[in-house]
Amino acid sequence: RRFDRNVELAGLTAGKLVKIKSRSDMALSQLLIDHRRYHVIYVDGSHEGKDVLLDASLAVRLLHIGGILIFDDYRHFPEVKAAIDAFAVANSAELVQVQDCGADQACFRKQ
Repeated sequence: RRFDRNVELAGLTAGKLVKIKSRSDMALSQLLIDHRRYHVIYVDGSHEGKDVLLDASLAVRLLHIGGILIFDDYRHFPEVKAAIDAFAVANSAELVQVQDCGADQACFRKQ
């Protein structure tokens, strides 16, 4: 509901947004198989570190250069934060953190 409300407030239309309700690893894998690419990806998935790392590694491959990758629950779950921080360090040549992203999100721009 919060996601839908935020989308509405942002004025995004159905033609600009693809909302997928699925296990994130399965959805991201299928999008890779389908050769899809996006300018913004918002991941609100598992709170287990290994799952976060898998989501991150799949999602970054779906981003256009200059695209934004947003992770939810960054500050709320220590295991999520640790996994995202580790992924960011390992991929620092490809990702730059975007400051002032949101209260509980971490955002990165693909370069």
